[in-house]
Amino acid sequence: MDTVYNIVVSIRTMQGMMETGKFYLGADEDFAQSVFDNLEGDLTADDDVLIRVDLEKKESNMLPVRLKRICCTLNQYAHNCKIITRDVFKFFALEQ
Repeated sequence: MDTVYNIVVSIRTMQGMMETGKFYLGADEDFAQSVFDNLEGDLTADDDVLIRVDLEKKESNMLPVRLKRICCTLNQYAHNCKIITRDVFKFFALEQ
């Protein structure tokens, strides 16, 4: 069974939370966990959350399962994009 990990980004809209982006992390669970653990954000969510970031595990023919979640500000999200891009580039372009 193929398993992949993604970081899914959602923003608050007038209609509720809307998925706006997804970062592919591949099939290595340790790598996916380490990238997510380096992100900035708050583990507790409240009604004022504007940006939500989830680590999801997707197995073939199954619905995705959320493993972890953080909520962040726009500045934290910008920093997180840099972290994700750097780590994914290093992992896929330099280490494999």
